[in-house]
Amino acid sequence: MTDNQSSIEQNRHFEGVKDDQVLADDQWLKLQAAAYHSNLTKLPKSLQDYIEEKAKICQPEAIHICDGSIEEYNALLRQLERNGQVQKLEKMNNCWLALTDPKDVARVESRTFISTTSQIETVATPTHGFKDGEPSLNLRNLKCSALGNWMSPEDLDYELSRRLPGCMKGRTMYVIPYSMGPIGGTISKIGIELTDSPYVVCSMRIMTRMGINVFEKIADESVFVKCLHSVGVPLPTTRTLVNNWACNPEMTMIAHLPEKNEVISF
Repeated sequence: MTDNQSSIEQNRHFEGVKDDQVLADDQWLKLQAAAYHSNLTKLPKSLQDYIEEKAKICQPEAIHICDGSIEEYNALLRQLERNGQVQKLEKMNNCWLALTDPKDVARVESRTFISTTSQIETVATPTHGFKDGEPSLNLRNLKCSALGNWMSPEDLDYELSRRLPGCMKGRTMYVIPYSMGPIGGTISKIGIELTDSPYVVCSMRIMTRMGINVFEKIADESVFVKCLHSVGVPLPTTRTLVNNWACNPEMTMIAHLPEKNEVISF
């Protein structure tokens, strides 16, 4: 891939992003060299490209390739405990209490939508048509109905450009390899999630088959589900955190991009 192709690919979702909102190549190389517990050059090329594309936009302080081990899981739980985000329930085995910000909901129906080139092929048009999303959602030209919500790729580009540049500053980008179903199973689906939340890492280990052996199933030509998530609170922050829980409920959005096999959650 040429430098020009790489630049075009890197900004494919962010037509409104300015040059000074994207990490320069020399800064990216420093970040890559500083990544701990990982060696990005050993990952499949398609995965390297995906991580580089998103890291240049989100600008994390470090990158950690998750191995799915119990040692990693326990270390992240201790980190969450030190930060006041979870509490160990001493009278119960391996149980933790997380008191989140009440406004932080994993999937808000009104803020969840599909973005495709053709609306009619994605969500059927209701008899009375679509309604425009409420202004309070901060989602431009969102089309809503009981059958589903839809946004054009152009409007999605705009919304991502308002949220993702620099959203992981001061935080670690965790690379989570996971499989929905047994790794290597005939109907299992593999994916890679990039997140700046250690809580999400711990949750993914519980919900999925997570570990470095997933990488063995990703050849350069393989198709894997691409997931990007951010709490939306770069550091340092002046936001008042409820229960020490970082979130940005005013700008929450969950976008499904089936044409790109990708999910973006903010």
